[in-house]
Amino acid sequence: MNSQDYVRALQNPAAVFATPEDVLRQEGLSRGQRIAILRRWETDQRNLSMSVEEGMVAGLLKNGWDADATAPGVELAAVLGALEQLHARDVGEAGSAAKAGGVSY
Repeated sequence: MNSQDYVRALQNPAAVFATPEDVLRQEGLSRGQRIAILRRWETDQRNLSMSVEEGMVAGLLKNGWDADATAPGVELAAVLGALEQLHARDVGEAGSAAKAGGVSY
């Protein structure tokens, strides 16, 4: 993966990878790079989930939200599973929960 594709993946993982497992299989990425991409994907999925729960999707679309920021059919569990395979799941969950205003135990 070249540096331009890596930067693009950090900004919008779903635009580069069809599934979180594809991140794990991508040659040329370090463990840290894989974790960074998957954590961004986790954040995107959590933000989408919160927006849907709060009925804000129409507003997001109106304000230019990129619907491609999350891959259709990719669930948060798949992203967390990929992070778990890298032994990074616990750290990602705690960081994301705190940022989202959630409680982490």
